[in-house]
Amino acid sequence: MMKNGWAWLSLDWKSSASGSWGKGDIGTLPVGYRPATDISFKPIVFNDVNNKSVNICKTGNVNYNNTGGSQDGSGFLLHAAWPLP
Repeated sequence: MMKNGWAWLSLDWKSSASGSWGKGDIGTLPVGYRPATDISFKPIVFNDVNNKSVNICKTGNVNYNNTGGSQDGSGFLLHAAWPLP
């Protein structure tokens, strides 16, 4: 969603890579919704094991990565907003 010069993203990802430092692709944002610079958010995870980052790139690529340690394949939730260029 776009409103008042900001892009908004709600994401409910059902499963994820379980390996230490694993990663996965989420999708691509359309032109007009992309940030001016690469940004990273910490999503809500569903247990005490997982630690992840969701990355939104200025190219529009959206991906996630596990940030260390062994993790399971549980999903995560993210609500994020960023100013549009």
